[in-house]
Amino acid sequence: MKRKVIFLGFFAIILLISLMTLMDCSGKKEVDYSWVEPTSNSQIEKIKYRIKKETSTEIWEVYNIKSKDFENDHFCATKLSGLGITDDCIGVWAISGDKNNPSMVFSVNWVAKEFSD
Repeated sequence: MKRKVIFLGFFAIILLISLMTLMDCSGKKEVDYSWVEPTSNSQIEKIKYRIKKETSTEIWEVYNIKSKDFENDHFCATKLSGLGITDDCIGVWAISGDKNNPSMVFSVNWVAKEFSD
């Protein structure tokens, strides 16, 4: 089970980084965004609540992908900005529960682990 979650997290990271990279390209290819869902305000607030206050980090451009394996799990990726943070700093969190009533939040990649509690 743990390997499956780690694999899903790794897959989500690669997928989201690829998506964000394609967004910055010159527009030569059309990208299908149908699998990307709007992120709810509740999910955004859950991520903001987890950000370490002492880092003065802001989040922007939040993307949400619903897990295909778990009914009420979502992967949310967001760009981070703040002092000493590069433009390509992307944090990924797994959030359980309904989009409008999320419960548990897990840091998926090193960026999310570094900047959140």
